[in-house]
Amino acid sequence: MRIRVLPLGFAYIFLSAVVSAAAANTGNNALYMIAALMLALLVVSGILSTHSLGRLAPGRASGNDCHARSPTPIYVEVLNRGRWTLCGIRVNGRPCPPIPPRGSRLVRLEVEFPRRGLHDLPPLELESRFPFGFLARSRRSAGGGAVLVFPALDTRGSPPRSTREEEGMKERSSRWGEILDHRGLKPFQEGEDPRHIHWKKSAQRGQLVGVEYDRRSRGSVELFLNTREPDPARFEHEIEGVAGSCDALSRRGAPVALSTPGARIQAGTGEGHRRRLLGFLALVEREP
Repeated sequence: MRIRVLPLGFAYIFLSAVVSAAAANTGNNALYMIAALMLALLVVSGILSTHSLGRLAPGRASGNDCHARSPTPIYVEVLNRGRWTLCGIRVNGRPCPPIPPRGSRLVRLEVEFPRRGLHDLPPLELESRFPFGFLARSRRSAGGGAVLVFPALDTRGSPPRSTREEEGMKERSSRWGEILDHRGLKPFQEGEDPRHIHWKKSAQRGQLVGVEYDRRSRGSVELFLNTREPDPARFEHEIEGVAGSCDALSRRGAPVALSTPGARIQAGTGEGHRRRLLGFLALVEREP
């Protein structure tokens, strides 16, 4: 446990010393009583600060996706096991709202990890300035569990050369996974997409003419990662490139599959599938 005297504490100690010196020089009983009260208040402040710090405990940690070499906000739960509300609490230097008795509060912190994989959260420094802010007592505590760190996302340029698209369609599509094949012309109906109006034919006929399309599936995208790459640095660079492609394509709604020489993840869509792909890339190891 570490103890620091805060600026307000220094000012209070200086004032107490001045009052004590004045009482000793004048022999005034009232000044003696005030000096004794001020010194007692300082002792009580230290006792309460120590007691409140002992009632603090870190809880679970939660947050969004955590990527290597990128500051990521996480939320750490701070528990109050005491019988009164605690104020003046800080976690890693960040102020915490007053914590009710037997309650908890969330504190927003930022963490950054140098590489992908499973990492323990850094230790937390719990600090109590309760009740008057004269002293700050702090202690270190475990970070509250482990976090899976996804690879850094390399989104520069096109997907890596190991990426292949099952069908190279050139037709215009309304969204990923759906291709619009030109079928013919038809009278434009109210409520249809105005982008499907054929303006040239509409001008010739004097009425709105729409383009009719057939819709069919566009296929999926499969990404390949060579886990037998002999160069470790190049292997990590390829992982970041594949991770960037997985993230970008998944957010666009593309069905994405991922394969290595020894494993394959079937194509899928959605946030859960995106996290599954990135989680696989976070833990994959280079094969000898």
